Amino acid sequence: MVTKVLPLIICPVWLASGVYSCSCAGFQHPQDQFCSSDYVFYGKVTNEQFKTGPADDTANNFATWKYTLNIIFKMKGITEGVGQDVVIETAGNGALCGVRLTVGKSLILMGTKQSDGTKRIGLCDFVSQLDNLTPYQTFYLFTRCSYSYLETAE
Repeated sequence: MVTKVLPLIICPVWLASGVYSCSCAGFQHPQDQFCSSDYVFYGKVTNEQFKTGPADDTANNFATWKYTLNIIFKMKGITEGVGQDVVIETAGNGALCGVRLTVGKSLILMGTKQSDGTKRIGLCDFVSQLDNLTPYQTFYLFTRCSYSYLETAE
């Protein structure tokens, strides 16, 4: 009896679950992410601002988080100088690949630029604290020598 009723319950639920969310296509090595990113830098999050969407946007599908970061070290695609601020945007909710950054944390960010120059970051992009990197990753990100990430960046 259970084997006959259970499929009748599971199938409609499975068919009705047309919910889509953020999905990253497999693991990318940090060096591949570096090469495919429009910008890469190490900076400290100094401010966050939530820009709401329309009044009926209760799921924040049209909302945006804007983060201001002070640049500590430039690696790729950043025109602002060390010590200057840069604004990074992300989607208003995690289902749309939005990420939350913590004010006061220093992070390495690898992201994309929109056609209007807006810098974006998402769940599938590289966002990491320095102490989460291996010594080799740190070396290759912050030095300019043979085989380092920066050798091919500019």
